[in-house]
Amino acid sequence: METRKLHLPKEEIRAAINPKTVDEDKRTVEVTFSKGARVKRNTFYGFGQDYFEELDMKPSSVRLERFKNGAAVLKDHVPSVDSQIGVVTKAEVRNKEGLATVKFSEREDADAIFRDVKAGVIRHVSIGYVRHAVKEMPKQNKDDQDEIPVYRVVDWEPLELSFVAIPADPGAQVRNFEKANIFECKLLEERGEPMAPKNETPKTTEPTTDGGAVVEEKTQTPEVIEVDTEKLQSEARQAEKARQKEIRSAVKSAKLDGSVADEMIERDISADEARKEVLELLAKADAEAATRSTNVEVGQDLTNEGLKRGIENAILHRMNPKNELSDIGAPHRFARMMDLAKSLIEARGDSTRGLSAGEIASRSLHSGSDFPEILANVANKTLRRAYEESPQTFAAFTNRVEEPDFKEIARIQLGDAPQLLPKAENGEYVYGTMSEAAEKYSLEEYGRKIGFSRRMLINDDLNAFSRLPVLFGRAAANLESDIVWAIITANPNMADGNALFSAAHGNLAGSGAAISDTTLGAAREAMRLQTSLDGNKLNLMPRLLAGPVKLETTIDKQLTAITPNAVGDANPFGPNGRTPLSGVVEPRLDDSSQTAWYVFADLMQIDIIELAYLTGERLPFIDSMIDFDTDGMKMKVRHTVAGKAIDWRGMYKNAGA
Repeated sequence: METRKLHLPKEEIRAAINPKTVDEDKRTVEVTFSKGARVKRNTFYGFGQDYFEELDMKPSSVRLERFKNGAAVLKDHVPSVDSQIGVVTKAEVRNKEGLATVKFSEREDADAIFRDVKAGVIRHVSIGYVRHAVKEMPKQNKDDQDEIPVYRVVDWEPLELSFVAIPADPGAQVRNFEKANIFECKLLEERGEPMAPKNETPKTTEPTTDGGAVVEEKTQTPEVIEVDTEKLQSEARQAEKARQKEIRSAVKSAKLDGSVADEMIERDISADEARKEVLELLAKADAEAATRSTNVEVGQDLTNEGLKRGIENAILHRMNPKNELSDIGAPHRFARMMDLAKSLIEARGDSTRGLSAGEIASRSLHSGSDFPEILANVANKTLRRAYEESPQTFAAFTNRVEEPDFKEIARIQLGDAPQLLPKAENGEYVYGTMSEAAEKYSLEEYGRKIGFSRRMLINDDLNAFSRLPVLFGRAAANLESDIVWAIITANPNMADGNALFSAAHGNLAGSGAAISDTTLGAAREAMRLQTSLDGNKLNLMPRLLAGPVKLETTIDKQLTAITPNAVGDANPFGPNGRTPLSGVVEPRLDDSSQTAWYVFADLMQIDIIELAYLTGERLPFIDSMIDFDTDGMKMKVRHTVAGKAIDWRGMYKNAGA
């Protein structure tokens, strides 16, 4: 037996948690930290080759002093106080199995890991250990020069235990080659029939009673070989660089993504294993390519969906550069509509060779083509963007709701909660009632047809196509404004039989007057004094002053912030006033009166106007179909909406002067 001295790093090996051993009261769990299984490792220090390692699980081979004296339990092998989440309280080797009991800290971060262990979310631990003596095992086949050597660690010491998300691979080599992580280890080598080295006493035999002999082996003085640690570290680094370079070269040659190489390097596989996996990936890719080829032959183009999305994006960008051009849309940016139509036809496996422009256009607008779907999507997105960008002045006093059907909508107005009354001794509580009223209306459908003809496609007349959805998007927004402001100007009767703005409702000025502090003060007073269905004061706060375009300058002046020189100069309705108002002007009001103006309450205090949509159709929508009569496609713009005044108390009108 020959002894040599090596300097080896700390190793890590995965282990298992036994979740059934969790003790919530003691905050402990039992783990199996090793069973001594044979594992493959890479690049034995000083030998430059792969090898198998076995941990000897005899109790005499495992130094458990650190584990028995409270070894640290860490997060991911990070050696710091912040990373320590517990200690090892008990350790033993029993039946060739290393067992340890872990006690968790009560810190918040440690408690989170303990809960995950208890729940079975975290299931892996990993131990860090050092070797003190390693024995080279005899080869099974002495003539096999390629047989991987086996080393048994006959003296080793676990240092720490870590809870990890992904356990360290048994074959993974620690890559931290700093001197602080290098430990001295003896290498015990078996020799076959070596010549008697110096300092070794020859073997002697003595006869036995049965004619045999007893062989006595004298202990030789170990030969200690000093290893150049710096050289070993340099060789290990060079070997690792070479492994990574070979793996990246194999992946690059196969034209695979660089992330494949990163993943292989992370798994610490050898260059030969990496090349084998690369070949398997190429074979898999070839099989998938063959499948795609077969699919194309039967008319299923797997790239067709991407082509459709790219063409749609390019058309949207051409129609409005505000629509961002994507990577899949860029190749089609300057293509004519006919070129796009040809691409779609050919993507379905049909040839366009020899077809006239008219034939290509007809096929593109056929019901089995993808082009009508693309045009409908483009039209819908263009229409909705135009709708959303169109100005509307009624948002501050209008609620938007959705209704599931066209049945009559009865919007209930509830009165105040019943007044609380005293209860006599041994008496009963008195039932109360709530007043209610209802405003009723129902949804209406609005729509118009537009079309995209075969002629427009051949002429590449994209502008004509783009203008129509924009115009109809604006028309849908304008329709809503028409509905809301028509309610204000038409002054319809409410459910109680009185006009929306009337003396009976207390929201109409007795005589018309221009906008001023005095008239606005009267509007504020009327709104604050409005009463509920049960006669209680609502104390509503005015928030919006609205008028026709004719009064725009007057409204701006009235609501402008000023720095008063005297109390009488203060503007109570300006930005710094007690009742600050916002102002809007609406051209639709001019058609009814160029002098009348209105004040609206805060929508958070009371319902005022309600705008209802069909559920799922909050935005205008385009339906499309192929029109065989015109060799084109028809599109129908549909918008389902209705409006109603819900409560007059949040509105006030002055006819002006």
